[in-house]
Amino acid sequence: MVNIVDWLDYYSDFFPHQDVEVEFIESYLENQDNAKLLYVECGMAPLSKDFLSKYDVTFTDKFSEYTSLLNKRLIHKNNRVHIFNLDPIDIARYLAKDFFSTIFCLHNKMIFMQDDVLIKKFLFDSKMLLKENGKIILGLSNFSKYDLQKDIIEFPTVKSSRGSLKVHLSKDKESASYRLGGEIIPSNGKTIQISQNEKVFPLSSETIKKIAEELKFSSVEFFGDYLKSPFNKNSSNLICVLTK
Repeated sequence: MVNIVDWLDYYSDFFPHQDVEVEFIESYLENQDNAKLLYVECGMAPLSKDFLSKYDVTFTDKFSEYTSLLNKRLIHKNNRVHIFNLDPIDIARYLAKDFFSTIFCLHNKMIFMQDDVLIKKFLFDSKMLLKENGKIILGLSNFSKYDLQKDIIEFPTVKSSRGSLKVHLSKDKESASYRLGGEIIPSNGKTIQISQNEKVFPLSSETIKKIAEELKFSSVEFFGDYLKSPFNKNSSNLICVLTK
C-alpha cells in the first residue's frame, strides 16, 4: 500500500528536477527537436519548462492524484503536453504504435510492476510504441550490490531540507517475493508511513538483459549513473538504455 496523499506533499523533496537526468535523455535526442516522448509512471514529472517547450511529451501514471495535479500545472497553450491516468500494463491499448522516439521510466518505478512477467509485458508493449531505433530509458537502483537473501535490506537514507526518506525491502520467504516499506521523517520528527508491504521486483541488469534478448531489442546498454559512467557491481545506480 502506498500512502499517496502524504507522498504528494514530499515527492519533489526527494525526486527534484535534476539537470543530469535531462541531459542524459537529451543525449539520445540530438537533431530531434520535434521528438515525441513518453514518460511512464511520471509521478510529479520533475522536468524543466525548457525541456517541455522543446518536445511533445506524454505523461502517464497509475495514480490519478499525480495526473490530476499535473493537468493543473502543465497543461497550457505554450507546450505540447499530454497527460493520462494509465497503468503501465495498459499503455499499448491506448497509445499510438510506432510513434515515440524515447520512452522513459525513472526513479525505481519499474520495480512496482511487481514481477518479471509484467515487466516483460511492459517492455514488449513499449517496444511496439517506439519508432525504429527508438530508445527505452530505465532509471533504477543497483539492487545487485545488496544481499537480497537477507530478511531485511535497508537502503541509504535520502535527505532533504524538509526531512529524511527511509526505505527498506523485506523478503517473503514463502512466496520468494519482496515487499517495500518506506517512511518520511519530517524535520518535526513525526514519522509518516508512505509505503507498507508493497510488492516489488528488484530488477537486476541480468534480468533486463535476458528480457531484452527475448524481445529482440537491437541493443541494451548499462551505466552506473546519468553521467554514463561504466556500470559495475558496486555502482549505486543502474541506468539502462534499450534500443528497438
